[in-house]
Amino acid sequence: MKLKLLVSGCSITHGAELYNGFMHEENVKRSYSAYMSRALNTELVNVALSGASNEYIFHSILDSLHNSDGIHSVVVMWTSPNRIHWKSQDRHWFVLPQWVASVANLTNFEMYTRQAYGTRFIGDSEQVIDQLCNIFPFMIQNCFDQQEMTKKTWNYQQAIQAVCCAKQIKLVQLSVNDLVSNHLIPRLKHPTDSEHESIAKFILKKYYENT
Repeated sequence: MKLKLLVSGCSITHGAELYNGFMHEENVKRSYSAYMSRALNTELVNVALSGASNEYIFHSILDSLHNSDGIHSVVVMWTSPNRIHWKSQDRHWFVLPQWVASVANLTNFEMYTRQAYGTRFIGDSEQVIDQLCNIFPFMIQNCFDQQEMTKKTWNYQQAIQAVCCAKQIKLVQLSVNDLVSNHLIPRLKHPTDSEHESIAKFILKKYYENT
């Protein structure tokens, strides 16, 4: 059985816009994680989610570590801390300062959009967008605390490090800001195919340095 590379993150790690603008399995096949998996000769388990929050990333890693056998290495690409995502009754909800969305099917949905409060609202029906517009002002005013969200992300990082250490699993943790600061991607844009390849080489260097 091939050993597995487990990867999670946001749309950058999923490979958004390489094939499809949001979620599609073809995105993953062209993402930096696929380059890494081939280089490491591992089976790829990419659980990244476009629009993901750091809370999602944390739980997706722990869930996968608990439910999957043969995980040899883990790469975590933390996103901006000021994001909220939750899933309820088989529906995903995303609240970001730049856009807000809710869809039941991540890969196949009819898109409805609306501009309000200087933000883009996206949903799979007009009724869902109405709901998003109703909750957005409250959430922006009361749920986004940069200091608290940054503290939570630090806790997530420490917890994943402890679990991987206990299981003797190789771990590399980076953030999207690391990619921007090392001039691998432009800010607020998804990477191109060639940029994904450069990201893979950058992470592999970190991977081998930590060996």
